[in-house]
Amino acid sequence: MAQISDGLRLPIGEASSVVRRYRTTLTESPERSAVIMRGAVVGGSGAVNGGYFCRGLPSDFESWKLPGWSWADVLPHFLAIETDLDFAGFGNDIHTTEWSFTMRQRLLRANGTAANQVIIESAPTLAEQANVNVYELDAMDRWLTAIDADHSHHGLSSKVIADKPVDLGDGCYASTTQRILATVTDPASGPCAAGYPVATNPRLNSGESLTMSALKCALTPLDFDSYPVSFTAAEKAQLRATFPTGVCDYHRTAVGQQRPIAPWLSYGDERTGLTRPTPIR
Repeated sequence: MAQISDGLRLPIGEASSVVRRYRTTLTESPERSAVIMRGAVVGGSGAVNGGYFCRGLPSDFESWKLPGWSWADVLPHFLAIETDLDFAGFGNDIHTTEWSFTMRQRLLRANGTAANQVIIESAPTLAEQANVNVYELDAMDRWLTAIDADHSHHGLSSKVIADKPVDLGDGCYASTTQRILATVTDPASGPCAAGYPVATNPRLNSGESLTMSALKCALTPLDFDSYPVSFTAAEKAQLRATFPTGVCDYHRTAVGQQRPIAPWLSYGDERTGLTRPTPIR
């Protein structure tokens, strides 16, 4: 009874006894699945205050050829009822742009170069994404084709860098059709900075390096004199209560940190189940 005494706050966590979980297939090609929860109490699924919906495929709407029901017509209505910030447009999209630069920093640390990476920034509008996808897929195809056709004595890593198309590089889209070729950075700089600022995150603000390789930071006691601001007595008490064991010290080796087994690892998937970290060959 304790779990269902408040009908507005029924628990749906892993240990909940008032829901049942079922795996369902979202699409067969590509294969994608999800776990849905159904209520196991009087009132059924309505009692657990949950609901699911999936967008229809753009091709479905276009195939109907009905006035007012094209993909371009219905997309604004999907956006109006969704809370998926990946689709919410610039200013609401919090898809952690800084991670592209984290990957670049990791490449530099591991290989001394990030010439095999390209970052192209664009706005999440339907028209712009359509043009961006066409260009990026074509550029990647030309890049891979050139590498495959390169029968020189150079190693693969050298071929990847040497065979990159000359028109492919960092940059951003100033409009649906205008692509600017320019180095992009974190913090943002250059001609792309105004249109595509790069946000930060709490870990970077706490002092972690851009590689962000610490999964669990080492702790150090709170030292209020180490901060460039002053704290009131009430603020100090609140911080001590919030961080009783200390705060992150990213100058120290992370807890349990060790060198990776390999650059790319597999942890299994929904078909094979979770596995121990296994190098991808």
